[in-house]
Amino acid sequence: MIAAILLGFGMGFVAAIPVAGPVSAMVIERTLDKRYAAALAVAFGSALAEGFYAALAVLGVSLLADYPWMEPASKAVAAAILIGVGLSFALRKKQEHDDDEGGEDDGAGGKRKDKKQKKTPLGQFAIGFSVTIVNPTLLATWTAATSMVVAAGVELRPILGAPFGLAVALGVSSWFSLVVYLVRRFTKSFKPSSIRRVIGWIGWGLVGLGLYFAFLFVKELAA
Repeated sequence: MIAAILLGFGMGFVAAIPVAGPVSAMVIERTLDKRYAAALAVAFGSALAEGFYAALAVLGVSLLADYPWMEPASKAVAAAILIGVGLSFALRKKQEHDDDEGGEDDGAGGKRKDKKQKKTPLGQFAIGFSVTIVNPTLLATWTAATSMVVAAGVELRPILGAPFGLAVALGVSSWFSLVVYLVRRFTKSFKPSSIRRVIGWIGWGLVGLGLYFAFLFVKELAA
């Protein structure tokens, strides 16, 4: 269980890193506007929705864990995901989605101002949760991601769904909390290019890990 929780936390942390999404834009916009509680509320709402989808994914993947093809297949999926995500991080263009300034993203590509009744922390939490929960592709994403846990040799059982999902939510929350802290601490010297540079380094690290899983997959096929 400890291994699954630690992996869930790490995967949630990494999954939240892309700065091009609507939740990231909202968190950064509120932080720059010195609305720190609102920024964290949006982040925590989004994290809860991510954790929910991750928990459902564990339930599905754990039911397939006893099939002999699951372990090699999970290594192939893990390699593809890590290399793909890593390259998307590492090769992200400079000008892409620099939404640090300007209006608030409504999750559909538009800008809007908060309605008065949604300026409370609970309202902000609901915004973060709703923007994420209405994206059903996250279930497929987390189903693929949890196969990486199987590829790493961690046994998944249905009972681990809730703690894994909670760990993912904590990982997502930790990343956004770090973003809020850094933007708040270094507001005057804050540059989106600095975050992009760090994301690029993380991306190449993920590519390397993906290549390792690809090696394990080829090794199993050749055995």
